[in-house]
Amino acid sequence: MSTDDKKGNSKKKKRKSLVKITAIVHHYHPTQHDNRTNEVANASDNPQGKPNPSWWQRFKNGKATDHAMIIVTALVVVVTIPLVVFSFYQVIETRKATEIENRGYVTIGRTMSPLSYSVGYNLSIEWNMQNFGKTPAYRVKQISRMQLIPFPDEEFATFRTTVVDSGFILSPNDVMPKTFRAPELRQGQVDSINQGNLYFAILITYEDIFRKPHWTVGYYRYQPTPAAFLYMHTHNDTDRE
Repeated sequence: MSTDDKKGNSKKKKRKSLVKITAIVHHYHPTQHDNRTNEVANASDNPQGKPNPSWWQRFKNGKATDHAMIIVTALVVVVTIPLVVFSFYQVIETRKATEIENRGYVTIGRTMSPLSYSVGYNLSIEWNMQNFGKTPAYRVKQISRMQLIPFPDEEFATFRTTVVDSGFILSPNDVMPKTFRAPELRQGQVDSINQGNLYFAILITYEDIFRKPHWTVGYYRYQPTPAAFLYMHTHNDTDRE
């Protein structure tokens, strides 16, 4: 065989090798390989081609330890939520009880001086307020009013909006004396007082150490014989908070 023939055969072999390599490269594709790998994996996980089970089926077919863990977790959640709510309300009630126990309580003195009055003279009513609480009362204000007929119920609502004084501090167990003075009395007014027709109302407003507002109302009728101020059945009250 001549040299030219050998060279020709060698070129043909190289061309055949290149054709085979190209065919192999075209035949292999990474995506197709990965898909086939996934298909094989899926087939091994689910060899019969059944649909994937639901969570309930997985739970039912699972291990006993898995079931126990799920049940315990559910019970913990069910028990924890009421405990958190109960603890929250306990904190609120404890705080409220602490405030009630430690706030100031301003009341009207139980004894009021008997009246001394006559025609042409000013009428004076002496009374006092006292703080029975454990802490000071702040911004204490008061208003008192006298008239010779009973106070209408609706007048007390207006009465509360007209408190006087600039506001002062009343320490625990402190007593603050107050005096109400009326204009000069005429004969008809003196006659009404002698018949027991003098009515006296007091309103006190204040704030406690926790900056919560409070009020106290006193409502009395004067009895000339024996001389004394009597509590009325209505409007003698204080706030409950």
